[in-house]
Amino acid sequence: MLHTALIASPIAGAQTAVFGSTIILSAPFTRALQEPCRRLWARGLIATCGVQLSVEGAQKLEPSQRYVFVSNHQSYLDVPCLIHGLPNPVRFIAKRELFKIPIFGQAMRALGEIDVDRKDPADARRKLMQAQVGVGQTCSLLFFAEGHRSLDGKLLPFKRGAVLMALRLGVPLVPLAVSGTNRILKPGWNALRPGPAKLEIGDPIPTGEDTEAERERLYEAVRGEVAAMLARGLA
Repeated sequence: MLHTALIASPIAGAQTAVFGSTIILSAPFTRALQEPCRRLWARGLIATCGVQLSVEGAQKLEPSQRYVFVSNHQSYLDVPCLIHGLPNPVRFIAKRELFKIPIFGQAMRALGEIDVDRKDPADARRKLMQAQVGVGQTCSLLFFAEGHRSLDGKLLPFKRGAVLMALRLGVPLVPLAVSGTNRILKPGWNALRPGPAKLEIGDPIPTGEDTEAERERLYEAVRGEVAAMLARGLA
C-alpha cells in the first residue's frame, strides 16, 4: 500500500498529514488551496523519497485543454510523480482501498478523486458515469489502465475505461509512461532506494465518433505508445 512510502519516510508521512489536513479543512470554504497543496505535497514526497524525476513532453499539452491521461503503473510513487510532472490539473480514477488511508483518503475525497471498487463492475460503471457528468466536465482524468501495479515492471493488458471516457467526453487521450519508480519503491518492500525516475508524455490522440472501430483504434494506439515510451525508459 501507499502506507509503505509514508512509513518508510516519517517526513513524507508528516507532509501528507499537513497538506491533507489543509485540503480537508479548507474544502467547505474554498477550493483555491487544493491544487497548490496537492502539488506541494507531491513535490515534497518526491524530494523526501529521493526521486530524481525528469519529465519529457510537457510542451505537448495545452494548459486549458481537458484530457484523459492513460498511464502504466509500477509503484505508489507514480502518483506524486504524475501530479508533479503534469502541468494540467488531473483527478485520478483510483481503487477504493486508497480512500481508507487516514487523512490521505479524506483528502482524496475532498479533491474529487474517483474511487472504484475493482471487484464490483457495476460500481465501477456507476462511478465512471458520475465522473463523466461531474469532475470530468471541469478537469482532466487519469487512468492507470492496467488496473493495478505491475510487479515486474512489464506492461500488462489495458482495461478500456479510459478509451470509453475519452470518447464520451470528446477529449483527446494522452499516453504516459512512468519508469524507474519501481526501483525506488518496489512492491512489497518497506525500504526506499533513492534514484532516477522518468515521466514521458506522449502526443495527444484525437478521438472521433464512438464506434467499435474507433474504440479499437484508440485502444491500440494508446497502449502501443505507452509500450514504446516505457521501452525507452530511462535510456
